[in-house]
Amino acid sequence: VIRYRLADADRRTLARGVQAAARLHLAAGAAEAFTLHARGGRVGSEQDFAALDSLDYGPNRLGLYSAHVNGTCRLGADPHKSVCTPDGRVRGVPGLYVADGSLLPTAPGVNPQETIMGLATVIARRIRSS
Repeated sequence: VIRYRLADADRRTLARGVQAAARLHLAAGAAEAFTLHARGGRVGSEQDFAALDSLDYGPNRLGLYSAHVNGTCRLGADPHKSVCTPDGRVRGVPGLYVADGSLLPTAPGVNPQETIMGLATVIARRIRSS
């Protein structure tokens, strides 16, 4: 289960980032900018920014997601630090393998597509040869 829980400092940083992104969109010529809030979050002019300060950043009030959910089934030799063995097998579940981005230790900060394809290829070959 993946849970996103914002600490107070994260919430403040996110609020500043939302406002900065909205300002950038308006400066680039957008007529309006929208946040991912369930309610509110529409900005059309500088006067609208004050309303963004009162938006709720609590659970289910703002859409937060990750395009690359990495590190949820880490690959590794240490069973205390990894879900999967170095060959992609899930510990404690015979016959179950993982061959996607969840094997990575964390989000790498760059597009992990080639790394994921490489891992999947190596794991598929190991499954086939076993």
